[in-house]
Amino acid sequence: VLIEWEFAGEGGSSSTTQTPHGGVAAKIPGKIEVENYDDGGTRHAYNDADAENQGDANVRTDEGVDLVAGGTGVAIGYTKADEWIEFTVDVEEDGEYPIKAYASSGAENSSFCFLVDGKAVGDTVKMRMTAENDWSVYEEVSAGKATLTKGPHEIRLAITGDNVNVDWFSFGEV
Repeated sequence: VLIEWEFAGEGGSSSTTQTPHGGVAAKIPGKIEVENYDDGGTRHAYNDADAENQGDANVRTDEGVDLVAGGTGVAIGYTKADEWIEFTVDVEEDGEYPIKAYASSGAENSSFCFLVDGKAVGDTVKMRMTAENDWSVYEEVSAGKATLTKGPHEIRLAITGDNVNVDWFSFGEV
């Protein structure tokens, strides 16, 4: 699945191709590790408040997504509202899929949600503080359900409230 994005900047228009990380779309139902967000760079596969990777995980260090050692391996961290990462997925069959995530927060007001093909699905997850000033305590949370059709789709994990770490998410039982 290739997605062409066009945008106009000071120098006119430019185009970048967004593709699944590693060349293969994630399967739904399935669990998706956040570090496997799509390839394509900033404003195409992700949006991060700063260009520098603030994280300590030694993966995808040439990009601005803040990847940290945490959870079951690698998570996004140092998050701010309006940041997002996208994943190309292949849904195996039409159906209603429960959404779960493995996340942590050391602060109040952390939250995130999911969009499929640009439309909100499930519930906004308002994370409780899993440990005061400590983002190393993760828990599995429910994000509601999504009705999906068979075939390729784009899932966006959107940060809606600062300071949440997300390790993985799943659509469907895994």
